[in-house]
Amino acid sequence: MESFVSRSGIRVTVRPLSKRDVPLMVDLFHHLSPESLYHRFHVPLDHLSDVEVKRRVRKLAQVDQVNQVALIALVDGKEGRPTAIAVARAHRLPGSTEAEAAVVVRDDFQNQGIGLHLLRRLVNAAVAVGITTFKGYIQAENWHMLHLLRKIGLQYTQYIEHAETYVLIQLPAAPLDDVAEPAEARPVAVAAPG
Repeated sequence: MESFVSRSGIRVTVRPLSKRDVPLMVDLFHHLSPESLYHRFHVPLDHLSDVEVKRRVRKLAQVDQVNQVALIALVDGKEGRPTAIAVARAHRLPGSTEAEAAVVVRDDFQNQGIGLHLLRRLVNAAVAVGITTFKGYIQAENWHMLHLLRKIGLQYTQYIEHAETYVLIQLPAAPLDDVAEPAEARPVAVAAPG
């Protein structure tokens, strides 16, 4: 578990996600705008019943921190209880060192450096368990995530298909340095899949 201070001065705690976090994740889900839900899951989900939200969140909370690496970002909420504001996860593709990765930050906490910090922590956790590449699907209009990719400073190849982009991000062999702000990365290549 570690803490950092967001750009707006809020103390944020980051720790591995576990199944005990289901209530926190349900609350996070209900605090995401329809746009943020769509950018994260690539389908409209703002119409789900509470039962369906809980079912999906329970599934997302089943992580072993080897093949499914996930982190949760928390702040002190009402009465000092933790409130989930972001989740980052990487799901290793079977028999591979490649993992699909995703980050979601609650709308009212976006643009505060939380997604960048969480993505760095996810990279480090993934590298520690032998993951070498992240694959991420991003809608073309999701400029938050495209900006985040440039800010983290890792080389990536960008592929464009229809209205969606996917990127392959080469992870470093060693953990990312927290002190130095990385230079903004640019795609190594932009290609149509073939």
